[in-house]
Amino acid sequence: MNEIKQISQLKSIKPNSTDAFAIDSVFGKVVCQDILRVVPHRRLVARGRCHDRLVIVKLFYGGSVKKYIDREIRGASLLADAHVLAPKILYCGKSNVPGVNLELLEYFPQKKDLDEMWYGDSSKHLIEAMQKIIAAQHHAGCYHIDLHPHNFLLHDEELFVGDFSAVRKSHHAPLCQRKSLENLVLLYAQICLKDQLLIVKFFEQYCQLRHWSCDQVLIDKMMSLLYKKRFERIQSIQNRYLRNCTLVLYLKAFRKHIWCLRELYNKEMQSFLREINAHIEKGKIIKAGNTCTVIKVKFNGQWYVIKRYNIKNARHFLKKCLRTSRAIKSWSHAHMLRVLGVATPKPIAVVENRFGFFKGVTYFICEYVEGETLKYFVDKKKSPDHRAVEQVANLLWLLEYGRISHGDLKSSNFILSKQGSVIVDLDAMRFHSDKKIFSRARAKDIKRFLENWADQPPTQSMFKLALNKKQIARDQAYAVDVSVLIVSYHSADLLKACVDSILKQKQITYEIIVVDNASQDDSVQVIKQLPVTGIFNTENIGFGRANNQAFLKAKGRYILLLNPDAEIVEQDFLQRLFVFMENNSQYGLVSAKVLDLSGEKETKPKKYYPGEKQAGLPYQHLQGEFAWVLGACMMIPHQIYA
Repeated sequence: MNEIKQISQLKSIKPNSTDAFAIDSVFGKVVCQDILRVVPHRRLVARGRCHDRLVIVKLFYGGSVKKYIDREIRGASLLADAHVLAPKILYCGKSNVPGVNLELLEYFPQKKDLDEMWYGDSSKHLIEAMQKIIAAQHHAGCYHIDLHPHNFLLHDEELFVGDFSAVRKSHHAPLCQRKSLENLVLLYAQICLKDQLLIVKFFEQYCQLRHWSCDQVLIDKMMSLLYKKRFERIQSIQNRYLRNCTLVLYLKAFRKHIWCLRELYNKEMQSFLREINAHIEKGKIIKAGNTCTVIKVKFNGQWYVIKRYNIKNARHFLKKCLRTSRAIKSWSHAHMLRVLGVATPKPIAVVENRFGFFKGVTYFICEYVEGETLKYFVDKKKSPDHRAVEQVANLLWLLEYGRISHGDLKSSNFILSKQGSVIVDLDAMRFHSDKKIFSRARAKDIKRFLENWADQPPTQSMFKLALNKKQIARDQAYAVDVSVLIVSYHSADLLKACVDSILKQKQITYEIIVVDNASQDDSVQVIKQLPVTGIFNTENIGFGRANNQAFLKAKGRYILLLNPDAEIVEQDFLQRLFVFMENNSQYGLVSAKVLDLSGEKETKPKKYYPGEKQAGLPYQHLQGEFAWVLGACMMIPHQIYA
């Protein structure tokens, strides 16, 4: 057994090392048996023994040792104050090796793999337990800046916080709402996309723990922060897979760059990557294109797919040589999809032929997935079965939840395997932080996907129906289809006719919310007799503020602003507006034809902005046929209004 005497010996230990080593301290000799994590030149975490007791060993070395030790001690104290379970610190201090500090924690045998729980069927119970801990921390005025499942431990069905150094103290207790939400979405951003629909329920439970009122405005605020944080996390993880880390080995030379999963990199893999063209010649060609060749090869008894990105000519080389290669895009996108719980073949390695900064032919290697492409499956059966349609629709909606556009949804880019539908060809994929840009990219994706079945209308209809069902499931967070908001001021003689016209609407769910702006007539008594939710102000706060006040109670997917002197004529009016907005997500507002009482004279929308001629500003570059519509009746998506 190697005994550590100098700091240089610790710095030379690799993350995948299996050799045990010992280190002395005032507390006693510590034997490190299994390395759990190595942060190069900074710290090492291992499972070991001290005084015949199993312990978790943390070794701190290199720069800022005192800072890390102080964080550990302060974090443990904050967790204790918040009454959060954490492993007991057995020893924290210097070792007998100069420049190396040591921390020993009590060890809990892990009977359940938290990774399996997180990605499996037990994720719901794990997330609920984690956010109970988070709520307790927030109530005590502290928070954890690295809310990852690996930083928690499960022992005797109790969840413990395993990383003390990431606990921070706020200036105020309890933690304010803004900081609480920003911290909470760190956890939600890591939830698999398959559990996306549960996030609102998780958030409602969190609000109950904090004794907050969970309205739609607060939910929308949380979701907005969640999408932003998820995008930041995606960028961070993508960058991690492009450098040396615990999971990835990155080898860099003047003529070649190689990225490979560290767990698979050995002498055989090294030889395979060095002689990749020889293996390609022996493999089976799946696709032979000008810019891309796909080959199935067998290596060490395992089937792999090699995707070679070719250089067609000198012009093509000049166009591509300084850009991020398609192989690297496929590599980082594949890792990100797997982290998000989207099925795609496991990425193994990337090889880039180089001349300094200039890239030539590149290769992406991934595991081979046994199955049939969706194109082959449909062509063979003439029509897909419902199970296959459901699998593909599930996968497409996972991409929707993650704001991910694929860029090339050909039917041949879906593989139907025994485990379910798998998506491939990821080099054109993009992750979007902007909702509008994503909506456009998503619409193109779905259009391209449905074009696969342009000559097979029954198949196309099956996929359309399946995707619509997923849309409905996603929107179950809204209690009704439309919330009708009416602001009233001295409108007692008009309100009943207005509300009665709404009550005649068919084939749609709705609610009616009426705000009275301190009317001096009988408006309050009239509102109380109607089947509506009433809000009664003691002063006139104006049309805009009153609508915002009603919106706080709105539970509809769409918001309809309606004046109290308006009456809806057609009984399918709301349903038609709703369907139009559902089928045209690029629009943020829709209005109606507004007629006078005779039904002949129309108040038309305007093609110019107020004061446009006087201002002399270049309004003409703005898109759309109309500049503004009459506010007497207009429908807006809930999320856009928020």
